[in-house]
Amino acid sequence: ATVSFLTLNHAIHATGRIKALSIVSGTLYILIFPVTYVFYRLGYNATIYYYIVLFFCILAAGFNIYLLKLVLSEFNLKEFILKTVCRIIIIFLLTFFISQSIFQLKIFINSLFNILTLSLLNFILSIVIIFFIDSDFRLHILNLYNRKKSKL
Repeated sequence: ATVSFLTLNHAIHATGRIKALSIVSGTLYILIFPVTYVFYRLGYNATIYYYIVLFFCILAAGFNIYLLKLVLSEFNLKEFILKTVCRIIIIFLLTFFISQSIFQLKIFINSLFNILTLSLLNFILSIVIIFFIDSDFRLHILNLYNRKKSKL
């Protein structure tokens, strides 16, 4: 996900609209601190920080998409959303729900073991889901496999 949205930043930089990108994105990222402080003062626990960061990152990504469409008329917003954003959402939702379903089986005892197992599980699930969703990734992996197999 981050790579896709960093590519947007590079595309905006290539158009020469660095000032607009820097001012808005920088302002959004700086706002994370005072907004988080307000939520902490209102009594929210520490996990609220992650939701605030997620909110501002999505807001910044939305602005970057809008700015790119504004300065680069050839940018196909519909194609970007279908090929990037929808895939990211599908991969996230599938990984989240499958890992949560497995985690609900209560087969884990130690909390450190829970974190390590769930992290490894999410990594493997993400790779498997990406393999089946993204044909370019699948072809790349299969080509890699065939090259390694032919060397043996």
